[in-house]
Amino acid sequence: MPMDRSNMWTAGNRSHRASAAKPTGSSPMKPQSHFLTICWDGTAEDGTPITLQATLCKAHRQVIALRSASARGVRRQFGESCDLCDGREPRTLAAEAE
Repeated sequence: MPMDRSNMWTAGNRSHRASAAKPTGSSPMKPQSHFLTICWDGTAEDGTPITLQATLCKAHRQVIALRSASARGVRRQFGESCDLCDGREPRTLAAEAE
């Protein structure tokens, strides 16, 4: 099929087009890390149930998700670094008032 302007965006050499899938920045081969805040249920040293929260990288989110079925994302909370990679402990959330 001959190439003309009418089918330029659906066929032809794709290397000359801009692509939303291409990463931006100085290192195009390495995707930028995303740090998301999650919370999960845990147990304190005295056995009482607690809720923990941390901003984590993908690897640490996967570890928490495998260990705790209660792990869930905290809506629209992002961070600049991973708490566990940087040596910070997860935060304990205050108990909800009944």
